[in-house]
Amino acid sequence: LSRKEAERSKNMFALGLLSWMYHRPTQGTERFLKQKFAKKPQVMAANLAAFRAGWNFGETTEDFAVSYEVAPAAKAFPTGTYRNISGNLALAYGLITASHQADLPLFLGSYPITPASDILHELS
Repeated sequence: LSRKEAERSKNMFALGLLSWMYHRPTQGTERFLKQKFAKKPQVMAANLAAFRAGWNFGETTEDFAVSYEVAPAAKAFPTGTYRNISGNLALAYGLITASHQADLPLFLGSYPITPASDILHELS
């Protein structure tokens, strides 16, 4: 791989480390990487190696005194329909709600330049 292509896989190291830190299974991520980069075996190998190196780093380093386990959501929440919302979208909805409840017009001072904010998009 070129240096630029190899550099792109560094996020997989961080994901591997986080997978170790939060006791997340690795099979799903590895399966995803194999499917995503099926036509680019060198890129797939680099991402898998970085992911596994991150997990192994977490396993062997003594830099982390603790790790965490997050229970699956299925046990914490009843079955139903849920909304996946970003912070920017939640802020836009909150501004609209506050404006409505305060009976005041909503004003957002912003400059619409790329990359534009999701907040500005939602309010427009």
